[in-house]
Amino acid sequence: MSLEAKVVPLDSPLKMMIGDLKRVAGNKSQAHPWVIKFLADSTNNCPTIVEFSQIWLQGSVKTSMNDSDSIVLTDGSGDVKVTKCARVPGDRSWIKAGAYCGIFACVKKLSLSSPEVEAIKVMDLCEMKNDAQNMWPSEVQELIHFLRGSITFQL
Repeated sequence: MSLEAKVVPLDSPLKMMIGDLKRVAGNKSQAHPWVIKFLADSTNNCPTIVEFSQIWLQGSVKTSMNDSDSIVLTDGSGDVKVTKCARVPGDRSWIKAGAYCGIFACVKKLSLSSPEVEAIKVMDLCEMKNDAQNMWPSEVQELIHFLRGSITFQL
């Protein structure tokens, strides 16, 4: 007996590891054009489908091209090409190989080998690179557990 999937529409950017872009698929919803599915497990006995329009990635700049308009970002789980960084306001002189940054983006091209996203916001996290880099996988997992209902917060 299979249980129906729990669908969670998300209006804020979905925190994700770059490697998880391989699991993203298109969605028919204009408000949430992308989905990622989390299978049932020992904590959640039904699958969860998260619908979203924007993503939040963090990682180190692997390469920078076209006067920092395009970069390749890596987080240890994969690489992604980030385009249109030049349209984001602010100084981009810090964007170079090795810089650690946060990216709010829209998915533009899904591919197992070279996914592509379009920047909405690029944040310099270089000053807190070690802490941000070490905490990022836990932040992503915590959000996934929260969206799936595995954890709750008392406010």
